[in-house]
Amino acid sequence: MAHTQDPQHRVECRDFAGQVRVTVGDAVLADTTRAVLLSETSYPERYYLPPEDLRSDVLVESDSHTFCPYKGVASYWSFRGGNGEEITDVGWTYAEALGDALPIQGMVCFYPEKVEVTAVPEGHARRRMEG
Repeated sequence: MAHTQDPQHRVECRDFAGQVRVTVGDAVLADTTRAVLLSETSYPERYYLPPEDLRSDVLVESDSHTFCPYKGVASYWSFRGGNGEEITDVGWTYAEALGDALPIQGMVCFYPEKVEVTAVPEGHARRRMEG
């Protein structure tokens, strides 16, 4: 179930010039210089990372799915560490993104509430994303 579309709602995607790293403790889940920054009305900005820059040995597909009328059906990923640690639904992807969200199709975004997402814009100091 999802909310209906609001004609004033905006989704904007743009390439992020810099590095984005996703970690859980000492484990690196993803590291890229090819992120897309998504800005959406009433939501914090989010970084979407290409799947090629994710560690497939610590990320496993989840059974969770949600629907957004602006971006499409989201499928989720969970973290599974070598020590048996598991964090459910740490990130999501839109296999078939809609409309203005097409630039993030197939890319993965992570919850900064569940993992550490660090963005370093070109020429700037490191900063942690707050969600």
